[in-house]
Amino acid sequence: MPKNILIVGMARSGTSLTASIFANNGYFLAKDAEKELKKGNEFNPTGFFEAETVIEKNREVYKAIDYQADNTWMFEPIEPKHIDALKNLKPLPGHEELVAFYNSRSPWVWKDPRLCYTLQYWWQLMDENTAVLLVKRKPEAIYNSFLRTGWVSATKEHKRQTFERIDQHILQAEKTLKALNIPYVEIDYSEYRDAPQALCKKLNEGFGLNLSVTDLNYEDAYNHSSFVGKLSTRLDLLLNKLPKGWLHTLKRLAPSGLINLLFPERRRS
Repeated sequence: MPKNILIVGMARSGTSLTASIFANNGYFLAKDAEKELKKGNEFNPTGFFEAETVIEKNREVYKAIDYQADNTWMFEPIEPKHIDALKNLKPLPGHEELVAFYNSRSPWVWKDPRLCYTLQYWWQLMDENTAVLLVKRKPEAIYNSFLRTGWVSATKEHKRQTFERIDQHILQAEKTLKALNIPYVEIDYSEYRDAPQALCKKLNEGFGLNLSVTDLNYEDAYNHSSFVGKLSTRLDLLLNKLPKGWLHTLKRLAPSGLINLLFPERRRS
């Protein structure tokens, strides 16, 4: 029987692409997908594949340990006292019911970068048919993606902070996996492009699936760390410094073919 999956990884590390594989293979994501699943945008054209209900429950976990920010990658970092509080946090109202609801619709997949920290809380509620898929990506590539989304600026300090935050998320996830002896499969975003067959084998063996390379849904055009991705990101940063009137004029006059090449996620006919 295919395992239920908790996808754990830093924001912009490829967790949405990874979740899409399971969603497209029949995994349950949300009771009302139309309302709960965030639609795609120019930075995630195919969608985010994360249920608002799960995100909201993770926010409740944060509040229960007195971490008040919405997330840990765009706001202040989580502190050791918060992590310590997670270790002894008992199930909050409605959380056991949520897990039971998902288990009644197995196989299911959860995806939310907050799981890097909240995994140690949720694991006490999971059954033996659940495993973790840890998604990693080179920090430089994640930083490039942060730049593209406008979450950070192209400064040494923002780059340093981003790298530090990435390390914090992944190290905590790895610490939890080891401490609780959680079964998991580890992948790297680069495998989608560089080793797709090996990646399929890893996912198939780890989660009882029968995926082929075409099921991976990878498009190099959406990789912000490819040559075109880096070029278009720098161009974006440059253009955004222009007066808005000039920017609108340039975008309107630019040939569709050029826009589609440089910014494939904003394709226009």
